[in-house]
Amino acid sequence: MCIIIVKLHYIGIAVKNIDDYYDNFLKSYCGYNKISNIINNQSQHSRIAVTENGQSVKLKLIEAIDEENPTYSVLKSGKGGL
Repeated sequence: MCIIIVKLHYIGIAVKNIDDYYDNFLKSYCGYNKISNIINNQSQHSRIAVTENGQSVKLKLIEAIDEENPTYSVLKSGKGGL
């Protein structure tokens, strides 16, 4: 028998607005109390931040800044996503 253990470094979540999602959901309801500086990644057409609560896996929040970002169509449809 072979057992494989995988450790997740983070889970990426497509969000409409990093600040709103963090303040109104993750911080308030999920106990995430640390967030990194928001990085503007022009090559990926996104803004990115990592948040953590010290107990669970880190969450990488990805905000599309224009239609060139791959997550833009997901967000435009009104859905977020992992």
